[in-house]
Amino acid sequence: MDGRLATRLVFGMINSIVEWYRPDGRGAGAREVGDAVVRLVFDGLRRGE
Repeated sequence: MDGRLATRLVFGMINSIVEWYRPDGRGAGAREVGDAVVRLVFDGLRRGE
C-alpha cells in the first residue's frame, strides 16, 4: 500500500473519532473507540506472513 494513501486513511479515521464517541453513553466509549483505532491501524496494516 502506498504510504501517502495509508497516512491519509489513518488520519481520516482518527479525525472521525468525534462521530463515533459519545460521552453521554449513546455510542462507543472512549476506551472502546481508542482500542478499535489502535487495533485497526496496527493489525490492519501488518503484512501477512
